[in-house]
Amino acid sequence: MAGVRAVLQHRVERAPRRTRGAARAARAHRRLAARRRHRRRLDPRGTAALPARECDAAPGCLTRRAAAGAGLLAVPASKGGGRAGDGLYAVLLAAGASTRFGSPKQLIRVAGRPLLHAAVTRAAEVTGHALIVVLGAGAAELAPLLRHSPGSVVINHEWREGLASSIRAGVARLPPACTGVLLLLADQAAVTAEDLRRLAGAWRRQPQYIAAALYAGITGVPAIFPRSVFRELAELRGDAGARVLLRRSTERLVRVTMPSAALDIDTPEDLLALDAPK
Repeated sequence: MAGVRAVLQHRVERAPRRTRGAARAARAHRRLAARRRHRRRLDPRGTAALPARECDAAPGCLTRRAAAGAGLLAVPASKGGGRAGDGLYAVLLAAGASTRFGSPKQLIRVAGRPLLHAAVTRAAEVTGHALIVVLGAGAAELAPLLRHSPGSVVINHEWREGLASSIRAGVARLPPACTGVLLLLADQAAVTAEDLRRLAGAWRRQPQYIAAALYAGITGVPAIFPRSVFRELAELRGDAGARVLLRRSTERLVRVTMPSAALDIDTPEDLLALDAPK
């Protein structure tokens, strides 16, 4: 009888260890399942650029990838709504250093939310999850804002070369099914989702043309470019962005009046202009 008690007591003492081991195994299984879900959500064209244990948008992970010399990094993000399946993708350019503003302008709050988050929301209302956000300066601080946003994130470590480098980074991630790309700037805070829908409507009526915003006598972004000019976008250099391509494309251009696109938030004074009564 004493021997039976000893065996039972031994089993009781051993039970917590087995429970702890099972808990550890369950946690490891959940982590593995989460990594597999992230891997499935990545853009198929970007998967090869990531290590086997892909990186999420955590600041430390982005910093480690930058230190390792990574050029472009695709970060998975959750899917969103919007019109899908028509081949139109948005590339939101948000890689600048905000030198004239004095602090990361992507983080300033406009109408109660960060400028970057508002820009992503506007773009997603037009293209849904067919959206690529290009970050550069301060990416480790900005990427966590997009953890639950539609689309995906590309980190452009060559952002110092100018706006064209971010255009190239975004266009390089467009899938074969993409028939047109909407280029827009995160700091054009006065542009509305309705403005973007009007632009998209003009392009869909003539998808072989470039559809661009017209404001203050200037033709510029937001603009939608058909696949036929993707090669030219990929060859852009410097800080002029797509303006060079727009200037030499007058015969294949549809202009959409968009006064709201005239305001860029480059300085604190620009932010005051945005908040001023209309």
